[in-house]
Amino acid sequence: MEQKKKLKTWHITLIVIASIILLIMLPYLSMQIEMRMVVRSREVRELIDYWIKKEDPKYSSEEAVIKNYKIDYSSIDHNPMGGIWVTVYINEGSNEYINFLFEKDHGYLDIGGMAVSPQLSKELRGKGYE
Repeated sequence: MEQKKKLKTWHITLIVIASIILLIMLPYLSMQIEMRMVVRSREVRELIDYWIKKEDPKYSSEEAVIKNYKIDYSSIDHNPMGGIWVTVYINEGSNEYINFLFEKDHGYLDIGGMAVSPQLSKELRGKGYE
């Protein structure tokens, strides 16, 4: 009898601890899901395309510096000052990338900042684009 009572107490304790952990993690998980949905949106792709076409007018052609890009969905991160950081790799498998910061401004998504890799920056400058 005594052992059943201890076992029941342990089950209740584990349920309470699991519930507390879930309540603590829920906002974080919710934010992660929301950030992934934003980064996977058409609006983000349009902003990336706009920036790339502005920096490399020959984008996706043979003589372009930037021929294609791939969004690294595993790099999605929340910026403590607001917004979402994400890495976009340029020209498949290269060391060229752009870290974009996407922010909402008056209800509209916009690029709040970016960091261009040194290799990509050098190539764009070499073509006279930057």
